[in-house]
Amino acid sequence: MEAQCGGAGFIPESSRSSHELGNQDQGIPQLRIVLLGKTGAGKSSTGNKVMHEFQNRYCLFNNRASGAEKEEQKMQLLTLVQSMVRENGGRCFTNKMYESAESVIQKETLRMQELYREELEREKARIRREYEEQIKDLRDELEREIRRARMEREFKEREAIFTKNQQNARKEVENTSMILELIIKAWEIASFIFNQFMKD
Repeated sequence: MEAQCGGAGFIPESSRSSHELGNQDQGIPQLRIVLLGKTGAGKSSTGNKVMHEFQNRYCLFNNRASGAEKEEQKMQLLTLVQSMVRENGGRCFTNKMYESAESVIQKETLRMQELYREELEREKARIRREYEEQIKDLRDELEREIRRARMEREFKEREAIFTKNQQNARKEVENTSMILELIIKAWEIASFIFNQFMKD
């Protein structure tokens, strides 16, 4: 296997390494694929350190393998996977791994729910502002309509009084004329009587 080799391995939870990605949960076992360059397996100190972390849970692949060697590599990988499943009680992961993953999922779910709740609150506030402005405009419009109605009512009341006064004005004039006629007739009668007394 002096040609380029790659390997896949399982890092148990107790293992910690500076080679791990910074934001990964340290308590979750990881499957790593390690690519080794021309130095080959066992010849790189960094590669040896990483493979040591796998605690013999790795298998090597020769990318240029053919025939029986390729089949042997497949069998090594399947054997590794089967042994890991056996170690995990017949499952592909342990309860601890599941609980850790479930915890991460629940935290993310809660975070997303909180984001959606905040977004909903912002959207509700925006809608409330829009409708309150529309309602305010409607209230202003309603107030304007109420004031217009009051003005029209006052106009109509004034017009009714004016019309009544116009109609009564003729009667008043007629009544005033009748009074004048009565006064004039009374004056004429009084003059006639006075003239009659003066003649006698």
